[in-house]
Amino acid sequence: MEYNFEQKEKWHVVLNISFSNEEYLVEYKRTLQEIKNNAKIDGFRPGKAPDSLIENRYKSEIENETEDKLVQRGFLNVLKEKEFKILSRPIVTKVQKGIGDLKFVVEFDLYPEIVIKGYDKIKINVKKKEIDDSMVEKNIKLLKSFYAKIENKEGELEPGDIAIVDMDFKDEKGKQIESLNYKDFSIELNEGEILNVFIDNLKGKKKGDTVSFEYSYPSDYQDEELKGKNVKINIFIKEVKRKIVENDNEVFAKNFGFENYESLKEITRKRLENDFEKDYELQKEEKIIDYLIEKNNFDVPDSLVLMHLESIKNSLNKNDKKDLSDDKKLDELYKNYALWRAKREIILTTISLQENIKASDEEIEDEIKKVKEHPNSKIRDLADDGDFKEEIEKGIIYNKTMEFINNRVEIVTN
Repeated sequence: MEYNFEQKEKWHVVLNISFSNEEYLVEYKRTLQEIKNNAKIDGFRPGKAPDSLIENRYKSEIENETEDKLVQRGFLNVLKEKEFKILSRPIVTKVQKGIGDLKFVVEFDLYPEIVIKGYDKIKINVKKKEIDDSMVEKNIKLLKSFYAKIENKEGELEPGDIAIVDMDFKDEKGKQIESLNYKDFSIELNEGEILNVFIDNLKGKKKGDTVSFEYSYPSDYQDEELKGKNVKINIFIKEVKRKIVENDNEVFAKNFGFENYESLKEITRKRLENDFEKDYELQKEEKIIDYLIEKNNFDVPDSLVLMHLESIKNSLNKNDKKDLSDDKKLDELYKNYALWRAKREIILTTISLQENIKASDEEIEDEIKKVKEHPNSKIRDLADDGDFKEEIEKGIIYNKTMEFINNRVEIVTN
C-alpha cells in the first residue's frame, strides 16, 4: 500500500491510497474463501463448492467486500501512523481499478489543533431556584387541570373552558400564511396558557360563532413565523367544552394513589427540587462553556456544526414523529445552538487531551453492563455495537472533564 495526503484549508484532508494488484488479489482470495465457507449451494456442503461457481454467483459481492476491507485497513493504518484525530465521517471515492493497482481518495475533517486556556479558575454567576409552598400548590393545580374530566358544554365560553376551533392567519396584505393553518385546534381560555388577546376575543362566544381580530406580535415573540408581525386571525368555533376539576384536595390525592394531600405535596416538592437541581446544573454548565468560549477564540469546522444540527433535528424528529430534516426554517432557528454545541465539544475534547483525562476499561465495561441490563431490548442490543462503545467512552470522558472543570469554578452572586 502507498499513500499521500494533502491538507486543505485548516482541517480538511484529502488522502490518496493505492494498492498493488498483488495486494488486491491476496485480499480477494481471502474474501472469496470466507464467502465460500458460508455460502449455501445446492449439492455442495459448506466450503466445498468450486471457486469458479462461487465467483460466478457472488463476484460483485466479493469485489465490493474486498475493496471495503482494503480501504478500511489502509485508512486505519494511516490514521495510526499519522495520529490523525478525525472529526467527520470519511467520504471514500474509488478513482481507478485496473491492471496494476487500485486507487481510492478519502476525504475527512480533523479536529482543530488548539490550546484551551482560562479554566484554572472560573467565576460564574448562577443561582439555584428556591422552592416555596406556592410553587407546590401551583404545580398540583396544574396536575388537577391535566387530569380533569372534559365534557361538552352548551352556551358561552368562559375562562377555563376549551374551544375546539379551525384557525388561520393572514398577513398585512391579506394573504393567508399557509404554515399557520390549523384544524380542530384546542384553545384553553386560561391566562398564561395563551395570549390574552385570544381569551378576550373568544370569551362569551358560542359553538358555531366566527371570530376575527388583528394583532401585532411583539418583536421578541418566540415563534419566528409571527415575531414582530401584524396579522389578522380568523377563528371558527366548532365545539365548546368545560373542565370538571376535583376541588377537594384530599379526594384528589387519594384518587391519585396517595394516602393524603400532605403526601402528595411532599412528593411534588421533592420532584420540583430534583427538577430545579437539574436546571441549576444545566445553567452552570452553560455558563462555564460560555465563559471558556469568550476566553478562547477559535474557528469551528462546518462539518462539526452540521453534525450537531443533524443531531438536534433527529431529536426533534423523535419527539414530533415527523420528518424535519429538510426544514430550512429549523436550520436557521437552531444553527447558533448547533455552533455552541460544536464549540463545547471542541473545548471539552481539547481539555481532556491537555489534562490526559481518559476512560478506563473498567469504567467502560461498567456502563456497558448497565446497558445490557436495561429492560428495553432495543437498548440492550446497543451494547454489542462497536460505535456505541465509542459513544460510551466519549460520554465518560465528557463527564470526567466537566467534573475536572467544576472543581475550578467559583459561584458568585450579585
